[in-house]
Amino acid sequence: MGTLTGRGMLVQSGDCYYITEQGRDFMGKLQAKFRQPQTV
Repeated sequence: MGTLTGRGMLVQSGDCYYITEQGRDFMGKLQAKFRQPQTV
C-alpha cells in the first residue's frame, strides 16, 4: 500500500484507504488495457 500512497493514488485516513482522482485515472487505464473482449 505504501507504493500506492507514495504515488498519490491512495490516501490513508486511520485504518482506511481512499482512492484519489489520480488513482481512478490509473485504474481506468488498466481496465482499458486488460479488458476482455465480449463474447455473444
